Amino acid sequence: GSAHALTLFVPRAALAPLRRAPGGGHLLLLERDEVLAQSARDHLSQVLGTIERNAQPQMQAAAQGLIGLLAGSLGRRVLTPAQWQATRRGAADSLERLIERRLDSPALSLQLLCAHCGCSRATVYRLLEADGGPIRYIRQRRLHRAFQELISGSVSHGRLLELALRHRFASEATFNRAFRRTFGIPPGEVREIAARSRRSALAGGAAVIRDAGDCAEAINWIRTLTDPGG
Repeated sequence: GSAHALTLFVPRAALAPLRRAPGGGHLLLLERDEVLAQSARDHLSQVLGTIERNAQPQMQAAAQGLIGLLAGSLGRRVLTPAQWQATRRGAADSLERLIERRLDSPALSLQLLCAHCGCSRATVYRLLEADGGPIRYIRQRRLHRAFQELISGSVSHGRLLELALRHRFASEATFNRAFRRTFGIPPGEVREIAARSRRSALAGGAAVIRDAGDCAEAINWIRTLTDPGG
């Protein structure tokens, strides 16, 4: 008949920027099996991990993530499944926007994503699980950006190695394999087809794709040009 409880006290000064009435919510009681409790446990584990490593910047971000979660939940008994999914989707969207902004940066890493949302590595993986996890998602976004550069004509002959290194691939061979696995065509061939299409367009021939968007239209365009029966 014993019970165990973990109590967290959050100063009102820390809640003030996050709530219109920081004094209006005084107690949030969670049972261990509630989804909000599971998320709070992940955040708390991240805080404790940064304390153990004495990682001051990450410690602050992790603590803010935990406080933000609790501040947004004061006054609720439990998150409904729909609210929980909306919360997860919002966190995932925030991570994806950060990745897009820092895509070319060598500082983009799993540690940066954890610090950004104040979450553990396990939570970041769960948030981006639908995208194959953070590492795969970052690599795929870099490949799509490389695809866009190839069809735009900004990558001249002999500069594939430079393109590969700029998008954080270890070598041109690694980049070529990953690119072909994703798009079904080597990067050099994409560049040559795009160049021929631009020359044809100048001569009054077929239209040329200049902006790949999410690459779907450009990939279909490439397949049309390379289809022998097309």
